[in-house]
Amino acid sequence: MDYSSHNSPVVGFNESMSRLARRKRTLMVLFLAAAILVVVVGVIIGLRMLKGGDAATAISASVASANIAPAGVSPATVHVKPGQPITWVNQDVRPHRLTADQSMIPGFDTVDVLNQGDSYTYIFETKGTFHYYDPADPKAYVGTVIVE
Repeated sequence: MDYSSHNSPVVGFNESMSRLARRKRTLMVLFLAAAILVVVVGVIIGLRMLKGGDAATAISASVASANIAPAGVSPATVHVKPGQPITWVNQDVRPHRLTADQSMIPGFDTVDVLNQGDSYTYIFETKGTFHYYDPADPKAYVGTVIVE
């Protein structure tokens, strides 16, 4: 008896399994392609950070941070290594400006005020202890950066 033309349930089951296996392979290939894309994008972003990309790209776990809060700057003292960025974020409803003696910290000045939610990033290149303040309230809004 010739079973090649017979439409048995086993043959249909095998064809369904074959289609399922092809779909699984296709999904696996798509998943691997997406994973490779994520890795490549991560490497590109990392290289941009090393080459000095924009401030939004540079913010990462290695960036020190301080908050401008209603009671003042917190933490008031931040310790970093030379070349490590620090980002200040204004969490106060009032606008603030950060500045310093330009002979002590050249270029450290937000220039414009930081409104609530705004941030300012600065990179200290040399070792030392540096003081900054908000000129509108230099007693309450003052901080220190120690570069070790």
